[in-house]
Amino acid sequence: MALSACSATSPAEQNVEASPTPDLSADANRFEQVSRFGSGRAVVAAATDSLTVIASTISVHVHRGDDVEELPTALAFPITDVAITPDATSLALLSATGAGELWSLEPMSAVASFESTEAARFSDDGRWVDLVGRDSVTRLSTTDGSVESRSDRPTPGPINSVTWFGTDGHTLIVRGDSTSRPGEIWNGSELIDAAYEPGGLFRVVRAVGDPSADRAVFGITGGAGAVRALVSVDMTTGSERWRREVGNDAVQPVWSVGHDGRVLAVVGSDVRLYGLDGNLDTSWELDEEDPVDTVVAYGDTPGYAIVGAGGSVVFVDADGAQIGESPTSGARLVNARPIVEAGGIIAPDANGRLRQWGPAGDVVADSSAYVGGEVNDISISADGSSAAAAASDGNVGIVDLTSTAAVEPIPTRFVHPEGNVDTVAFVDAGSAVVSGVSEANGESSFDDTLSRWELVSDDRSFVVPGIPETISGCTSFRNTVEVSPDGEFFVATHHDFAVSMRHVDDGSLIHEFTGHTSIVWDVSISPDASRLVTSSEDWTLRLWDLDDFSLIANVDAPPGGYASVVYTPDGSSLLASDSTGNVVLLDAGTGALLRSLDGQKSPTARMSVSPDGRYAVAGADDGVIRIWELATGTIAQNLDGHAAKVTSVEFTPDGRGLVSGSVDGTTRLWRV
Repeated sequence: MALSACSATSPAEQNVEASPTPDLSADANRFEQVSRFGSGRAVVAAATDSLTVIASTISVHVHRGDDVEELPTALAFPITDVAITPDATSLALLSATGAGELWSLEPMSAVASFESTEAARFSDDGRWVDLVGRDSVTRLSTTDGSVESRSDRPTPGPINSVTWFGTDGHTLIVRGDSTSRPGEIWNGSELIDAAYEPGGLFRVVRAVGDPSADRAVFGITGGAGAVRALVSVDMTTGSERWRREVGNDAVQPVWSVGHDGRVLAVVGSDVRLYGLDGNLDTSWELDEEDPVDTVVAYGDTPGYAIVGAGGSVVFVDADGAQIGESPTSGARLVNARPIVEAGGIIAPDANGRLRQWGPAGDVVADSSAYVGGEVNDISISADGSSAAAAASDGNVGIVDLTSTAAVEPIPTRFVHPEGNVDTVAFVDAGSAVVSGVSEANGESSFDDTLSRWELVSDDRSFVVPGIPETISGCTSFRNTVEVSPDGEFFVATHHDFAVSMRHVDDGSLIHEFTGHTSIVWDVSISPDASRLVTSSEDWTLRLWDLDDFSLIANVDAPPGGYASVVYTPDGSSLLASDSTGNVVLLDAGTGALLRSLDGQKSPTARMSVSPDGRYAVAGADDGVIRIWELATGTIAQNLDGHAAKVTSVEFTPDGRGLVSGSVDGTTRLWRV
C-alpha cells in the first residue's frame, strides 16, 4: 500500500483525546485456481474459431468454446510464444528461458521438452515442428517428440528474426544480432543460403513470409537503426527481387504481407499498398489519431487490420478500401494473430481484455472474459462460494470459488464510469456488493463515489456520489469499505479524512466520524459491532463507540500511521501493519503493543485473521503471502506465486482457504 503526504501533522501537534484449523503443512503451499484480470502482456494463438490458447505471465489456458482448461506446463513464466497445428491437435510453448514443450491436445498430454529454442513452427500437415535455436535448427516429430533431423547454424548466436514462408510451411529465415552476421535461409533443417546481405549498413530486422510463393519481404535498416526500405527476396536463391524506400529516421513503417503476397505499409498516416512486382498499387491518408502499432494480414479473402497504439482498429480489403473500423478500447492491442477458419483476428489488449473481429471488421466478441487492470481489493461472500474483485480500470468481477479446477478469466460484472475501484464488499448474504471509487481523473484527483450493485440484475441500486477534488500534497489515497458483522451497515473512508457510517440497503448516512487530520488508511469493525477502529496517516489509531459514536481512545502510531488494521475474531486484539512492513498485535481496548510478528519487512496489503483466531495472513509488495501463528508471532508458512505486489488477502469462511488479489492482475484461491 502506497503512502502519501496529505497535509499530515505530527503527533506532537495534535490534540490527544481520551472453523476448522488450517493445515499448514509444507505440501499445502499451492494454489488451485487462478482467475485472470489481465494486467501485463498475454500471448494468444488461435488454431480455429473454436480453439484458442492464451498464455499470460502466470498460466496457460486452452479455450474450446465455453470449456476452459489450464495446461499444466512445467515451464518457467512468462511464456513468449505459442504455436498450434492447423488441425488443433498439437501445441508448442516457448518460455523466456529458452526452454519449450511439445503437447498433444487430444487428449491433453506432454509429448516432449526441449531447450535453447527461440522460435517454433509446425508443418502444415502437423507431422513435425521446426525449432530454431542459437546454435542449431531441429525438426521434431509431433507423434513422439523424436528428432527427425538437426543441423548446426553457420553463425551461432542470438536470433533477431525468424519467419516461415512457402506453401509447405517449412522454410524459414534466421538472422543474428549484428550487421556482421548474414541472414540464413533454411528449408526445414537444410541450409540453403547463409550469405544473404541486403548491402551496405543495411540489415534484416523483420521478415514476413509470403505463403503464395517462395519469396519473403524484409524490413531493413541503416546504421542509425531506422527502417528505411522494404525488400522482396527470392528465397530459393537469395536474390533480391525489388526494393522500395519507405521510411526515415523520424518515421518508422509498420507493415505486413497479405495472403496474396502484396505488402501493406503504413508510414505515419500514409498508407501504401505494394503489388507483387513492388509497384505502388494504391495509397491514401489514414484518418486516425492513434499512431499505428501493427498491421495484421488476415482472412481467406485477403484483408488487413491496421491497429492503432490506443487500441483502434481499421480494416481494409485487398484493394486498400476501408471496410470497417473498431473504436479504441483505451489499451494497446498486443500479439494480434490470424484466426484460420473465422477469417478475422483475435487479440488481447495491454490490459488483457480479449477481442475478436470478423473478416468485415465487425466485432465478433468484445470479451467480457477479461477485466483489465490491477486487482485492488477482494471480498468473499458469507457462504464462501464467491469472491468479488475490484480493479484499477473501473471494473468489478465475480469469481466462482466452488470449483477447484482452473476457471475462465473473471467476467466483468460492474463497470464504474467514475474510475478506479479501490474497494468492494459483499452485503445481504452475498446477493449484492458495495464498492468504492477513489481516484477519478488522475494523480491527486479524488472522487469517493460509493455504489451498491445487485448480482441478480446487475443494476446499481444506489449511488452515493463523491465530490471530485484535487488536494494539494496528496499523491495516494485508498478508499476502504467495511461491512458490519450483522450486515446492517457499512463504514467507508473519504479523502477529506472523514469516515462515514451508512445503511447497506440505501446508502443513507447514519453518522460521520471526524477528527483525523490526514488520510484514513483503513477501518475495522469489532465482531460484536460495538466498536470501530480507524488508522490514519496522521500517526494515530482511533477507537470509536458505535452506540453513541464517541471517541474512546486516540493512540499514537508509528510514523505514517498503520497502513492496515483488523480485529481478531474474539475482538480482544488488533492486527496492524505500518508503512515499513512491521506487523504487530495490539490490545483492542488500549492500543498497547502485545507482540511483534516475525519476518515481514515489505509493506503489506490489508490483512486477515483465520476464523478460529489462530493465524494471521498478509500479502506484501514483494508478492509473497505470509501466514503467522498469532500465539507465538512466528511465520507458519510463506505462499509464493504472485508476480507482483499483493494488494488484498482474505481467509475463506471455513478457514481452509485464502483468496488473494495482486497488481499482477490475478486473483488466486489457495488451499491452506
